[in-house]
Amino acid sequence: MMADMPDFDVFQRTYARVDKEPTLTITVRGTINLNEPAFAALGKPEAVVLLYAREEAVIGLRSAARGAENAYSVGVLGKGGKSRTVAAREFCAWIGADLSAARRYPLTVGADGIGCVNLHGAVRIVTGSRSRRAAPDTPAR
Repeated sequence: MMADMPDFDVFQRTYARVDKEPTLTITVRGTINLNEPAFAALGKPEAVVLLYAREEAVIGLRSAARGAENAYSVGVLGKGGKSRTVAAREFCAWIGADLSAARRYPLTVGADGIGCVNLHGAVRIVTGSRSRRAAPDTPAR
């Protein structure tokens, strides 16, 4: 045992796995993931219609019934079942979304109930085991 204890500094965690604010993530696969607060803010819809204001670069999500015209089903993401996902690869291609890395944006819901994300606004590049692609000599999981 050491006689004198070192003078430790506390590592200040900069990324918490669970966001308390509503966020939307566009993944490298072209899926749109909603965290639990975002899903709740949209009214826990079974489907959404995806909207895009091209000039402002704003994505909109409007709640819809499953099977409604132009509606995308909202699925459960992961085993915990709190986050949700929308398979939106065609939509991402249509808007020209950059899928080189997963990007997380704050989601705001207007008085009209439409959830909005400004693609030119605040963004956090998401890194982690699921967002990294395997190196050519590394076997994929």
